Amino acid sequence: MSSYKYTRDQAYQMYREDPESFFNDVIHSDAENETQLINQCWPLFWSKYHYNLVENGIMEIIMKYNLSATGSAILDIGSGTGHWIDFYRSYFDPSCIWSIDFASGPLEKLKQKYENVVSFLHWDISAAIPDIISAERFDIINAIGIIFHIVDDIKWEKAIENLSALLSDKGVLIIGGDFGPTTLERGIMRKTHSLDEWEKLVQTLGLKIIEVKRHDWWAGADNDGITDNLLAIKAR
Repeated sequence: MSSYKYTRDQAYQMYREDPESFFNDVIHSDAENETQLINQCWPLFWSKYHYNLVENGIMEIIMKYNLSATGSAILDIGSGTGHWIDFYRSYFDPSCIWSIDFASGPLEKLKQKYENVVSFLHWDISAAIPDIISAERFDIINAIGIIFHIVDDIKWEKAIENLSALLSDKGVLIIGGDFGPTTLERGIMRKTHSLDEWEKLVQTLGLKIIEVKRHDWWAGADNDGITDNLLAIKAR
């Protein structure tokens, strides 16, 4: 984001009171592609570097653990401008893709782009699972750069519980973010939970972490603390 419409204190309060409105108004209002969505000040190759690291990490996890990929059912959380929809459609020939976002703005754009090929749901994953999707089970649940935006601890726990309930027996939940030694609140809309907290949570849900894939973020990046780490979680 190049600038906010609000002061930092105003944005901080707005995000905690109504995060969907914040995302619609501040994050998604002018974003037409992934470069604009991550940081409008970045040159294109910075964004491509970021996405290439994450894409290769996902493919490495899938190959290493011989996970279901081709013909799989995919759930993409926080679809934004559709980058991960394109990624999975291009390389995995999925049997179906569901696109989830808690902000209505991006979903309306995505519905026009992927009409009749993707199923869409306006849903805050920290709220109760909607009936329309509750019986579905997914081989890959993709949540890249999403979970750390849930800054409330109770909602964070509920979101992971919900996603775990939607995994198939051999499914994998792939989360992109930062999984360091400490839990940190980073700015207006970002809270990263420590790896220890993640391990405790997934254990209570009957899951296990099978991989923590770490990449060093390029030294030239201007956003301190941004990472390309991946957490892969499966049922025990």
